[in-house]
Amino acid sequence: MSEDDGKVREILEAAARAFARYGFRKTTMGDVVREAGVARGTVYKHFSDKEELFQAVLGSEAAEVLSAVEAAVAEKETTREKVEAAMLTHLAMVRRKINLLRVTVEAIGDIMSRWHDRHEENTKRAVVLYARIFREGMERGEIVATDPETTALLTLFAFKGLFISVVTDYLTEDVEGYIDRMVGLIFDGLTPRGEAT
Repeated sequence: MSEDDGKVREILEAAARAFARYGFRKTTMGDVVREAGVARGTVYKHFSDKEELFQAVLGSEAAEVLSAVEAAVAEKETTREKVEAAMLTHLAMVRRKINLLRVTVEAIGDIMSRWHDRHEENTKRAVVLYARIFREGMERGEIVATDPETTALLTLFAFKGLFISVVTDYLTEDVEGYIDRMVGLIFDGLTPRGEAT
C-alpha cells in the first residue's frame, strides 16, 4: 500500500466515523478533516465534496463486507453451508456498521443520482458470488436449479428483506434463526425431488 493509499484509507475511516456520528446532512468536510487529523487540502486532494466522499465510504464498506462474505464462503463445503455462511457473515458485518447503514438510509434521497450505479455494482458482485455457489452445488448434484443467476438474484432479494428488517430494528431477536429458516425454505425448493428434508 502506497503512502497515498494509506492516507485515503485514513480519510475514509475518519469519514465513516463522522458520518455515523453526525449523519450525512450534518457532517461537514471540516468534521472529516478534524476526525482524520489531516490538512484540509489532503482531503480535497482525493475528494471534491462530501457526496463523493460518502460514496467512497460506501464503496469501501461494501467491498469490505463482500470480501468477508467471500472468505466465509470459501471455508464451507456444501452449497447450503456456503449460502448460510454468506448470509450470516453479511449480517454480522452489517451489525458492525449499523450506524453508518442508518446514515445511508437517511441519505439515499440526497445521493440518489450517484447511488444507483454503486448499488448496481455491489448487487452484481453479490449475484456472481451466489450464482457460483449454486452452480457448484448443481455440479455436485446437491441442488437442482435451471438458472443459477436468477436463483442467486431471488435469494438476494429474500435476504435483503431480512436485512432491511434488521436495519430498521423491526427484527431484533433470533436473526440467525430466521436466516436458518429462510435458507431452509430456499433449499427445500432447490433439493432434488425425493430428497427434501
